[in-house]
Amino acid sequence: MPRFKIVLLLFLLAFPFLSIAQETKSLEIPETLEHPRATLTTFFTAMNASPPDLATAASTLDLSEVPPLAQETQGESIAIQLFGIFNRTKFIELDQFSNDPNADEITIDLSISINRRLQDLSPIVLRKNADGAWRFSAQTVATVPETWKLVKDQPVLGELKDIRPFESVYAKWANDNLSGSWLEPGFLGVINWKWPTLLLFLIASYISGLIIRVLAKLIIRLKTGRIGSELSKSTLDSAGNGFSLLTNGLVFGYLVKQLSLPPDPKAAFLFLALVITTVGMGWLAMAVVQYLIYRITPKVADTDKAERLFLPLLTNIGRLIVIGLTLLFFLGRIGFDITGLIAGLGIGGLVVALAAKDSVENFFGSLTLIFEMPFQIGDWIIADGIEGIVEEISIRSTTIRTFHDSTILVPNSKFIAKPVENMGRRRFRRLKTTLGITYDATPEQVEQFVQKLRTYILEHPKTWDDKINIAFNDYSPSSLNILMIVFIDADNYNDELLIREELLLGVMKIAEECDVHFAFPTQRMIIDGPNNASPLQP
Repeated sequence: MPRFKIVLLLFLLAFPFLSIAQETKSLEIPETLEHPRATLTTFFTAMNASPPDLATAASTLDLSEVPPLAQETQGESIAIQLFGIFNRTKFIELDQFSNDPNADEITIDLSISINRRLQDLSPIVLRKNADGAWRFSAQTVATVPETWKLVKDQPVLGELKDIRPFESVYAKWANDNLSGSWLEPGFLGVINWKWPTLLLFLIASYISGLIIRVLAKLIIRLKTGRIGSELSKSTLDSAGNGFSLLTNGLVFGYLVKQLSLPPDPKAAFLFLALVITTVGMGWLAMAVVQYLIYRITPKVADTDKAERLFLPLLTNIGRLIVIGLTLLFFLGRIGFDITGLIAGLGIGGLVVALAAKDSVENFFGSLTLIFEMPFQIGDWIIADGIEGIVEEISIRSTTIRTFHDSTILVPNSKFIAKPVENMGRRRFRRLKTTLGITYDATPEQVEQFVQKLRTYILEHPKTWDDKINIAFNDYSPSSLNILMIVFIDADNYNDELLIREELLLGVMKIAEECDVHFAFPTQRMIIDGPNNASPLQP
């Protein structure tokens, strides 16, 4: 079995087990979030680390109300602000908090002194989520930015650590060099100087993508040598475009994260960056598929023709896999629970959910054609009452050209449910005919004719010597019948026709040599009348 078949088969077999593993993993509650004390310990340990472990600290926050694309940067920013709020308002004694996973909701009241007057702040709430993990509530996450504005100028308590939210070089430059309306919030709550900055980011990412595109195509040609010079223009263009868009998306997304944008605008711009990145990934993966098929083609060309015909089919399957994985990546990034979906459905349920019943059957029909290879292009097949020559095999259907020169598109599912008779796989092709000679032939002539036929067929290079049956076997109303069954060694239908013609012409020549004649249906009419009857006149 070719390597590409083995890889595809292992992928399909491993997929359900990967889903089960993901499902098992997703059901586990992390020890770091098992109860209120564990969550607080995790948060403060991460923030007091050097440097702070912002990703771990953000995992203690319920970010369900934050747009998925903004959760990473927004979570880290909220974690820093929350840590700053705690260190300016309250000493936290971890031992005072429950270590019971089933404890009631925890509320931490905060207050600060402003102008010698005590002012209450929004409380910090820890709550058990639906997945069983304890996190700072979504409401707390939503109120942290406003609370931070109230306390950021307050000194930290005692010798507690002070961490301030990250300020990019762009923000520092703007704060030092701009004034007035430039530093005020504008459309969508975005500070005005950031809009032209975003436009510059787009231009910068576009230019970087163009540079990467040229460099990528050049490096591919240099690294692949002779192969690179023979690669099709479409493959190189796909690779170049893929690298270009991938660079555009990654650069723009990185630059957007450097700006402290409100959650919704940030999510919108990161969504744009994700779309560009995803398209670039898909485009680049398509180029990889084309390249792999290109590398396989010369090796397969030296093997059985049956292997070569499936290269277009494998190309289509490779593209579908790329599209599917790219789509799953995109959906996962925008917040869909892809792991849960796959774990719940498994490969069969996933396919059923993504396609109609007929499409599923056609997909497995295509797999049948790949692994079993019941026929190849150029074979004469009979399937479900359809007879003809196979012209093309695709991911969904097979094109058959009938002997009336019409084409029939047969869904690949037919090759699972119905038997397929492959006339092209015959080792030998049978020629069966009855030779009728006239009754005026003598027994000696019949015997001579049959013997010469046997000798001719045995000596012919394209017949199967062990399967020759030639004998005088019947009297018919108008002929002496000689049955001739011969098996022809032919690779295809055209060769079979040529050899049949050669054999039948040889039979005619032998008949001339033996002076026997082929009969055709005739009747002799004898009219009997009185002896003295006159001949009939016209």
